[in-house]
Amino acid sequence: MQLGTSHSREKRARIQARLHARSSLLGTKSRYAVPLLLAAAMWIGVIVLLNLGEGLTHAPLTEGQRAPATVLAQVDFESQDMAATELARRQMAETVLPVFSINRTPLQSSLRLFDQLVDRVIEVRANDGTDAADLSAEALNLPGVTLRATDVSGVFPAGEEETVRRAIRDALTGVWMHGIISVSERESLFHGVTPKGKLSIRVAEEDVRSPVAIADLYTPDEAVRATITRVRSRVDHVPLVDRALQSMLRPWVQPNLMYDAAATESARQNAQRQSRAVTKSVRAGSTLITQGDRVTPQELEDWRAHQRRLNELQTPQDRRLQLIGRSTLLLFALIICCGLLQIVRPDIVQSPAHVTLLVILSLLTLLPIKGLLYLANTTQFLSGSLVEFMLPLAFAPILTTILIGPATAVVIGVWTSFTAAVMFDNSFSIFAMGLLVTIIVAHTARQVRKRSRMVRIGLWIGLSQMVYCLSLAVLSQLPANLVLLQSTVALATGIATALLALMFLPMFESVFDITTDITLLELSDMGHPLLQRLAIEAPGTYHHSLMVAHLAQAAASDIGANSLLVRVCAYFHDIGKLTKPEFFVENTQFRENPHDDLTPSMSTLVIISHVKEGVGMARRAKLPKPIVEAIEQHHGTGIVAYFYHRARTQHEEHAAAGNERDVNEEDYRYPGPKPQTREMGILLLADSVEAASRSMDKPTSSRIEHLVNEIVDSRLQDGQLDDCSLTFLELKVIKRAFIFTLTNMLHGRVPYPKDESRGQQPTEKVQGGDSSPETLRPVDHGTSAVAR
Repeated sequence: MQLGTSHSREKRARIQARLHARSSLLGTKSRYAVPLLLAAAMWIGVIVLLNLGEGLTHAPLTEGQRAPATVLAQVDFESQDMAATELARRQMAETVLPVFSINRTPLQSSLRLFDQLVDRVIEVRANDGTDAADLSAEALNLPGVTLRATDVSGVFPAGEEETVRRAIRDALTGVWMHGIISVSERESLFHGVTPKGKLSIRVAEEDVRSPVAIADLYTPDEAVRATITRVRSRVDHVPLVDRALQSMLRPWVQPNLMYDAAATESARQNAQRQSRAVTKSVRAGSTLITQGDRVTPQELEDWRAHQRRLNELQTPQDRRLQLIGRSTLLLFALIICCGLLQIVRPDIVQSPAHVTLLVILSLLTLLPIKGLLYLANTTQFLSGSLVEFMLPLAFAPILTTILIGPATAVVIGVWTSFTAAVMFDNSFSIFAMGLLVTIIVAHTARQVRKRSRMVRIGLWIGLSQMVYCLSLAVLSQLPANLVLLQSTVALATGIATALLALMFLPMFESVFDITTDITLLELSDMGHPLLQRLAIEAPGTYHHSLMVAHLAQAAASDIGANSLLVRVCAYFHDIGKLTKPEFFVENTQFRENPHDDLTPSMSTLVIISHVKEGVGMARRAKLPKPIVEAIEQHHGTGIVAYFYHRARTQHEEHAAAGNERDVNEEDYRYPGPKPQTREMGILLLADSVEAASRSMDKPTSSRIEHLVNEIVDSRLQDGQLDDCSLTFLELKVIKRAFIFTLTNMLHGRVPYPKDESRGQQPTEKVQGGDSSPETLRPVDHGTSAVAR
């Protein structure tokens, strides 16, 4: 019977172990499922990005450099003959006639003066009893009118004024828009501007009259006669005097053509663009570039044409194989980077939010790189030699270093640099430059606490790229002007990338709920409203928070933790005491103890509630997540020892009566959770040590050391540090830091001698009553929440 029972127990144990192992495996798979899917999505996205813009190639050669190797043509192809094309374009530009525009301002002035003249004639004639002499005297009282009094009737017969007005206006406008030149301009062909004797006249913005022979344009005298002829053809029934018309029109007719240099140049450029390039045939086996020679523009064009022809000759099967090869190469690189990340930061691999952030940063870096490659292939002003130093390879590493950490930044920098190198036809120089800027960023951006430091980081990136550029220039023997341009572009790109990262930083902080050192430094300002309230309403708690911050910061610095984070968290960890500050010992000096009228369980509820109240206040104030977690975890699941012991004492006194229920220890513990990080563990220890140090009467070095060891060991034995990654070696360092800091904080002073010349000063006795500090101090050093 016993054997059967034992066998069944063993069987149940094996089943439970198997179920536990299966659940652990499923939990592990579920933790990695989402990050793996995100990595696969990024891989597919990079492949799609890589194959956008088919036929894009990167020219590793630069005009003026010495060719590193001889290049032979593999296939027959057509290439642009740059010299012949330039000659053809110049010839095409020379065929474009010079463009002239018509100055309309004198015409408008003349027409206004003419209308005033006609209006005056009509007005004066409308007055009864006015003779011809009076008519001419009044009508001709206009500046700029040379018409004599005797000629008024010859130009404006009575009753025909409006008919003559319309005829002269239309005739003068028509002749003016035909074009008027001086005799000297006709003879000199506009001083040599129109050697062929022809030109184009731009009448309106889109209306160009071409070609126009100079001989067909009017001189001023010819324009006057042409105007009179047109007027007579319109009003042949009205008797007009030619001499009077000539006298009136001659001052108004003048040369009106102006040479339009901008329109002429634009027309010639359009003609050059429309001119077809002259091509030449290059046979397979021809030498395109000779090793050691300076690369000329024609050789560079032949090489590009040769690459385009090779891409055109690729079959669909060749493209599929190339796609498979690139995809496999990127997959191997991604697996390597994921493995590195698992080694240096395994917590990041298991976090879908962080993996999503890395995917977004990678794509935001690679998208502009692809765009620059496209511009280099489709435009004339951006050469391949400049594009290499315009790539924002430092964008993802900068943001990753600030948001996550330098180790992760190195991994993401390796990935983006490798992918960029594959985009640029497996360029080793781009991969090496990407690794260089990644290491520079991981070193310089580790502790960015001011936004102005981003400019300094950009300078470091730009300078490192400049040094790399000079190294490549020495190897390739580039011309000095090109090296100077590349160096300038490299420096500008480094600064621009850092400033661009600074613009994106607040958005990523908000979306992914990440608190950077920049935000923490802003929160360390003691002028924060919550800290100001703490200083006024709970000065004892405020001073306690400052002391905890000093202790925690010193310990965190010694073990390499985030000292800024633990300092800021220490400032805010007790803000929940603002709801009932009088219930905490540091705020009740020389007052009555409010806990005297409460049961231990009720006092414990009041004390423990400051954690929940603090969390609520922090969330309402929109404090970052790490500070909220610090408020929750700074007591862990520790026991409120003072009231727990008080409850036990009361229970023992009333146990004989039989009306007291047992004291449950869990009722006197904080809800937790326990500290989850090294920084939260340091905060818990610093909070306990600082509170306990207040109960020391004579704080000597040995007593402080004994106190610190006792507090840290008790928290360790209570299991409060089980969930954080603090090691025993780090705890030893933390103890040493606490002892050193407390010894300096609680140091004594040499008593000053009394001034015997002054009389005895009466001393006032402070009446503390039952509310003395000794009454409220805990029996267990630092474990009572009344003291904290």
